[in-house]
Amino acid sequence: MNSDSDASEVASEAEYEDSFVADEVEESVDEPAQTAPPLAPRSAPGPRPDLRPSPPMLRPAADDDDENYSVDFDEPDDAPSSPVQAANSPQRRPPSPTRTIAEDAEYEYSFEDESRQSVSRSLPVVGQASPGRREPSSKAELPVRIGSASASPRRGDIRHTQQLSPAAVAQLEAESDKSLSLLLRKIETKYQDELEELREQNALLTWRERELKTQVRLQREEKKMRKSRLEKKRQRAQERRREHDTLLDKLRQELEAAVARWHDSQARLDARRLELEQLESALAKAECERREVEARNLSIAERLQTTLSDFHALNLKYEDAVNARMAAERHVEELKAQHRMECEVLEHKAHVELEALGRTLEQEREGRVNERRTLPETHRVLLDAERQRLEQLEAQAKQRVQDVEAQLVKETLRFEKELAQARDAKRAAEDRAEQRIKEELGKIAHEREALDEQRRELLVSVTQTSARQDEERARLDVARGQLEVRRLKLVEERAELDSRAAYLEDRMNRLAQEEGVIEARKAELTKLGRETMDKSRLLAQKMHAFNELRAEVERLRNQQREMELKAQETDARTSELLDEKAALEKTARQLQQERLVIAKQRLQSRQLLDGAKKLEQLLQQQQALERMTVGPTTKRSLTPPQQRTTIRERVGEFV
Repeated sequence: MNSDSDASEVASEAEYEDSFVADEVEESVDEPAQTAPPLAPRSAPGPRPDLRPSPPMLRPAADDDDENYSVDFDEPDDAPSSPVQAANSPQRRPPSPTRTIAEDAEYEYSFEDESRQSVSRSLPVVGQASPGRREPSSKAELPVRIGSASASPRRGDIRHTQQLSPAAVAQLEAESDKSLSLLLRKIETKYQDELEELREQNALLTWRERELKTQVRLQREEKKMRKSRLEKKRQRAQERRREHDTLLDKLRQELEAAVARWHDSQARLDARRLELEQLESALAKAECERREVEARNLSIAERLQTTLSDFHALNLKYEDAVNARMAAERHVEELKAQHRMECEVLEHKAHVELEALGRTLEQEREGRVNERRTLPETHRVLLDAERQRLEQLEAQAKQRVQDVEAQLVKETLRFEKELAQARDAKRAAEDRAEQRIKEELGKIAHEREALDEQRRELLVSVTQTSARQDEERARLDVARGQLEVRRLKLVEERAELDSRAAYLEDRMNRLAQEEGVIEARKAELTKLGRETMDKSRLLAQKMHAFNELRAEVERLRNQQREMELKAQETDARTSELLDEKAALEKTARQLQQERLVIAKQRLQSRQLLDGAKKLEQLLQQQQALERMTVGPTTKRSLTPPQQRTTIRERVGEFV
């Protein structure tokens, strides 16, 4: 892994290094030419040196790693082909395989001048004996310019070079080898430093590529999860829509049944007079049950108890069946309002808890996604375990919501049962008191409107001070005075009641037309159905039923506005998802570009490694040639021109 990352960084400066090596070789050839005298071959005959290269030296472990260089890249589907990559790669100056004829002549002539100048300044001619040559201290000090050491002088200078002693020749060769060794060590050290830097750069690029792949995979997974959640929400919305349609049909049937019961109640008013006492006992029982329910919410219970005590005081003051019936109806309606408020409180608590759990779960998921982007691979297992724990918590939260809904249904059924009992008692009382209530029907209608208005104000302002309750008591006193005054006008009120009944029938038709608007309010339709069902079962007259239904329609309109706002938020969220998708595509394109850069650097580093291997082979060949040149100088003079040309060609390939 380290060798691969180091080798991929070599190609970024290949062109510069080629020119630098060429300049160094040319300077090393030109500088000694100004001072060194020409070399003189020995006259003693000798065997022709063997110019075959020596066996290759043992390579270090780093070379083996370079040979095994291979990095598996996951190329994208739209990655460009190899010709495109070759076109995008920087233009390198190809090394010339051989020198031209003019360069060879100039190179050979400069070497002869250097040899002549060095000999003229060195020791005079001595005996034929020459000291042994010193071998290089290490493999890193191999000379580079092989052709300069093995080049033969011109034929015109052979007679002049024969006058030099072997000692002078050996000294010149030692100086030349020393300078070449220094130059070679310098170049080799520089290449080693660059290789280390390129390895570090390649490792960094490889790590960056893996990080980008991880980010792309995480973003794709998050996108799939969001799609699945949206699909589930759509399915739940469709199910709720079907339930709402069913409840709406039931609501229509209940409204028709309520109208029929209202007509029947007109004939049972006389019978209700005889059952007023039973109704009072049923109301007392309902009051006890109401106190038990009010224990769940102390503030609302206190206000409702005060209102019930006021109604009870009114029942005690009125001696006739009309006042008793009005108190009974008020009591039943308050029980219904209390039940509705408790249902609303329970549902609100359930929704608040569900929203809190949803926000907590979303925050936890976002935190885990951020941790996945930043933490290394070793923490993935811990993150998966934490994700499973959060899923279990989510399942528990859903189970808790279901329990709350089941409890709400149970409470609703219980109150329906109690209200059914109260209704039966009320019907028995209405049969006995039907005649007396006929006379008070108009007064009761007006009083019921005032009481309904007060009751709605009480439901809206449950958190206000007790001043509102005092105001409502004052309104009840005024209504009681109005009942006493209007008791003498029963005949006129009867005609007015008939006209109002026709008006209510007209209003019922209008409400039937508004049912299409009610269907659009999906979020609160279940609550409206239950409340309207309870009202239709308990209300004795159609006027009160339609008034409350109208109030609920207004509330549903407000809920429709909220649903429109939520739809706008959903559209905004969709636009955010599109932006995230664009960012994901941009990241993928950046990853593709980085892959192309890495592939280009890998190709360049392979080329540079091939050049380094060739240089190593040339160094090994020069070492073999230097070992062979330890013999008499005449052996070098007898070297065939063809072999010298081959050496110069190899040096030219390196340059």
